[in-house]
Amino acid sequence: MEIEVISSWVVRNFYGKSNVMVKNFRNQNINQVEKQVASSAGWFLITSKDNSVDSLIETGRRMQRLFLKVKEKGIAIHPMTQILEEPSIHQSLNASIGLNDPIQFVLRTGYVRDY
Repeated sequence: MEIEVISSWVVRNFYGKSNVMVKNFRNQNINQVEKQVASSAGWFLITSKDNSVDSLIETGRRMQRLFLKVKEKGIAIHPMTQILEEPSIHQSLNASIGLNDPIQFVLRTGYVRDY
């Protein structure tokens, strides 16, 4: 999850289900995500033709090519695809933005000083 070394160690050794399932922890994380979303420079939505294995593999390839291209320009990409795990949102997202093809990735973007 790209957690820095010390933070990763703390999470592995001091956090469990009892910590992360409390309301305060969830609210703190929701606030952090809201700040990240508000400070984003832009968004990429990557779609596929359909949900066949071949289409999903090609979609993953397109995403990887995008990752390689934006790195050269100092642009970071942060997947925010968890929103697609909510069935009600996943079903209405395409309609709300006028896309016919299924959305497979929601990517937050912005410039970074250090990669």
